[in-house]
Amino acid sequence: MDNFMKLNNLDIGVSEIEFDIDGTIRIIDKNHKYSLLVWIRYNKDEIDKLEIGEKKDISFNEYTISEYNESAIVWPVVSQVERIKENIMCFYFKFDNIEKDVCYMNERESFDIKLHSFECKAYVNYQKGMIMKYIIPTIETNRLILKKGNLDDYQKVYEYDFTRLRNIDGEFEYVKLDPTKINGYETYADDENNVLDFIIYLKDNKPIGNITYDRYDDKLKSLEISINIHPNYWKNGYATEAMISSMKYVFNNLNIDKIFYGYAKDNYKSKGLSDKIGFKYFDEHITHYTRLNKDILEIDTVMNKYMFEKLYKK
Repeated sequence: MDNFMKLNNLDIGVSEIEFDIDGTIRIIDKNHKYSLLVWIRYNKDEIDKLEIGEKKDISFNEYTISEYNESAIVWPVVSQVERIKENIMCFYFKFDNIEKDVCYMNERESFDIKLHSFECKAYVNYQKGMIMKYIIPTIETNRLILKKGNLDDYQKVYEYDFTRLRNIDGEFEYVKLDPTKINGYETYADDENNVLDFIIYLKDNKPIGNITYDRYDDKLKSLEISINIHPNYWKNGYATEAMISSMKYVFNNLNIDKIFYGYAKDNYKSKGLSDKIGFKYFDEHITHYTRLNKDILEIDTVMNKYMFEKLYKK
């Protein structure tokens, strides 16, 4: 299931899909310059009743194409929705000969380019609440590549049970992890909303770690970050490099104001990473670890967008 967006027959990609079941869907291109906003409230009841495999024309709605913050009202030649699975809808929109009937909402009554055609398809997890389906980008640093991974790469990264490598309550040991327990890791971001999940690779495409953003909080506009580096690659600064580069992407491209990072009090490696990057103390709570049969103090730290931009201006 691939999302796409084409402007004047040129593929401009999709970076983010925002969906509000009460009435709107917004699809944003990979460079965050163009977006399509559709009000689907007029067909909401009919959409809710669709059976799997059933399609519905939803042309009688409102459509706006935006270039940055400037908008234009447009009319589609095709506007339809299909229920793919119980909770997955596919929205498809096509606009031709746009310049003929377009109504620009800006003072100059035009965009940087002439609008001839616009086409996009978006797969949406159709359930209650505001949903953001993130498209996992490829991020390159001096030494690393962060991108969507496959099951084989996850199994290599999680060769050892990472829960036993965190020095929680003085416990630290290398224990091989049953590979079957990794099944599903590679589809986590596809199956869930508001999730970014990267495999961290060296430049020779060797997988060395995993970094995840999840636990979205709509009120705080926040995500929580977690990271795992294979122990063979510790003490090289890879975790710091991966976290800073991915946080830069999140703050620059997603509607996120805060990133949280948590760790057990005894996990000195994670505490050092938090301090090095610049996270600040936020809160603490007790978590019960069933395997250890102990209550462990967990520390929550936070980085907001303003703090991050001051620390990492370049």
